[in-house]
Amino acid sequence: MCSVLLRPRVDTNDLQLVVAAVALSARAALVRLCDLATVLKWPNDLLVGGRKLAGVLAELVRDGTDVAVVVGIGVNLTFAGPSTVNSTSVLDASGESITARSLLDGLLVELAGRRAQLDSDVGRMALRDEYVAALATVGRRVRVEQRDGVVVGTARGVDEFGRLVVDVNGDTMVFAAGDVVHVRADDNDGGT
Repeated sequence: MCSVLLRPRVDTNDLQLVVAAVALSARAALVRLCDLATVLKWPNDLLVGGRKLAGVLAELVRDGTDVAVVVGIGVNLTFAGPSTVNSTSVLDASGESITARSLLDGLLVELAGRRAQLDSDVGRMALRDEYVAALATVGRRVRVEQRDGVVVGTARGVDEFGRLVVDVNGDTMVFAAGDVVHVRADDNDGGT
């Protein structure tokens, strides 16, 4: 749908919260536009009924000592993809057809306030709390896929920087990035 360039005054440890701000803004805009409630799957998906509605990706851009983040978001508005893909669309999930422009406008309105939160400790804590409350991942059995391997455990929350905290057989592991799959009990470590 769009990419947004943000130059928050945050430590590099807080960059996950920049992605969270965009995801939460899209989530709030969808509620306002078509009363569609979504949850977040750490780190970058919006889900409805366990099906992917939107994805958020970020890229860090450095210019000398300045840091910027380009955050892109794609939203399935009217087409959910082939039936073999576990996804949905705004139209399928809400019965409403909204335009990309109306969603973009709503997202940017919502993002204005969250963008300001990124510049203060108090604001980042409030943003983190909103993010944790929206995460469907917390409390779930998850499979975290990274370049160097796969870890299966239970997501316990996110730390102060937005990194996923996972209990793996009694040991705590923290992930700043990775593909996360929600594992269903009947899946034997498969999932969505």
